[in-house]
Amino acid sequence: MYFVASLFVAFVITLFSVSKIARMLNAKRSDVSWVFFALLLSGILATAIIIALGIFLQVQDPKIMLAITLVSAFVVSSAAYKYINNLNWSGAFTLNVASMAIGILTLVTAIVINGESINETFEKINISAKKNTSIVSPMETGTADASTIEGLKNTEDETSENEDSVITELDFLPAGTVRDIKRKEKKVYIEPKFRVVSLGNIRSAVGHRIRIYRKNGNMITGALKRVDGNDAVISRYTSKGTVIMPISIAKIHKLEVYK
Repeated sequence: MYFVASLFVAFVITLFSVSKIARMLNAKRSDVSWVFFALLLSGILATAIIIALGIFLQVQDPKIMLAITLVSAFVVSSAAYKYINNLNWSGAFTLNVASMAIGILTLVTAIVINGESINETFEKINISAKKNTSIVSPMETGTADASTIEGLKNTEDETSENEDSVITELDFLPAGTVRDIKRKEKKVYIEPKFRVVSLGNIRSAVGHRIRIYRKNGNMITGALKRVDGNDAVISRYTSKGTVIMPISIAKIHKLEVYK
C-alpha cells in the first residue's frame, strides 16, 4: 500500500515538475492537465510505435533495430508535446527528455524509500512488457487464436513446473541411500561441548576427549582409550610426549565427555 502511494506521489511530482519546465519553455498549454494529457498520449504513441516496428520491420542487426526503435519512439512521443502543449520541436524534445529524466528519478526514489530492489523492480517491469508485447503482436497481425493466447498465459506456470522437475544426483541413487541422505540433512547440528556422563556409561566415551574430576580434587584431561576392568585407561599429551595412564573408576568423582 505504501509502495503504491509512493508511486502515485512520484507521478504527481513528475507532472508538476514537467508543467513548470513547459512554462519555462514558453508552452502555450503548460497547465498540469495538458501536461498529463501529453504524458499519457506520448506513452501510448511510444508503445504503439515499438509494437508496430517489432511486427512490420524486420532488421537482422539487433543494434540497428534498437536504435531505430528508440529514435522513432522518441520522435513520436515528442510530437505529442509539440502539438498538445504548443511547442516548437526543440522545446518538445527538451520537455520529453526532462519528463523521462524526472520520471525515472522519482520512480527510483520511491523504490529506494520503500526498501525495494531496483533491479528486481525493473526486471518485473521488463518481463511484464515482454509478455504484453508477445500477446499483442499476434493480435495485430490477425494470427492470434484462443489456443495461442492460452499458451502464452500458461508459459509462466509451465516454466515453474519444469524447474521443479529438474533431475538431480539423488535421482540416480538407490532409494535407501536417498533416505539416509535426507535423514542426515534433517538432523539438527549440535555444537560439541563437555557433557556430564554417568560412570555407568563410561564405555560410551571411549575414543572421545574426556575430563575426569577425581575425589581428591584433581582434574585430568585426555582421551579415553579403553575401559580395562575397574580402570579407565586414558592418553594425555605432555611436553615429553603421549602418556598412557590408568585411573581407578572408584576414585572418579565426575566424568565429562566432549561431544
